[in-house]
Amino acid sequence: MPSLRLQTQLEAFVLAEYAAGRSLRQIAELIDRSPTAVRRVLDKHGVPRRAVGAPRQGAQRP
Repeated sequence: MPSLRLQTQLEAFVLAEYAAGRSLRQIAELIDRSPTAVRRVLDKHGVPRRAVGAPRQGAQRP
């Protein structure tokens, strides 16, 4: 189990990367954790998750 300081840094990294647009899977690979672990961090901090899948191309309406 990581120390409290390391856990805090890890959570801050997850929050920042998710806010920057990375997916759960991408973040999980970067920190060598499961996507579920990343999801738990987001849930712990009350971060709403984006919809599943990539945004549709050309779906924007003028």
